[in-house]
Amino acid sequence: MTEFFIGIILGITFFGGLYWTVEKLTEVKRPALLMTVSLILRMTVLLSVLFYVSKSGYMGIIYTLLGMLFVRLIMIFKVEKTIEKEERGDTE
Repeated sequence: MTEFFIGIILGITFFGGLYWTVEKLTEVKRPALLMTVSLILRMTVLLSVLFYVSKSGYMGIIYTLLGMLFVRLIMIFKVEKTIEKEERGDTE
């Protein structure tokens, strides 16, 4: 069960980093460089943690990926809700 919480933290790091990167693309001088560096950093963290978790067996990887999937679903819901608010003109 610890692996599930590791997956949640990993999902927040991975998808949160992706969200932050996409938000900053319009502000930087070289967006392709930002996207590439972000991808390399996020994948390095992801693969390192999955390698560490894999030492406890394949079920650890499955629980970790389920935790990441949980965060991904929450992030999708959050981003869609934000887009809908922007389209309606709501500001909070």
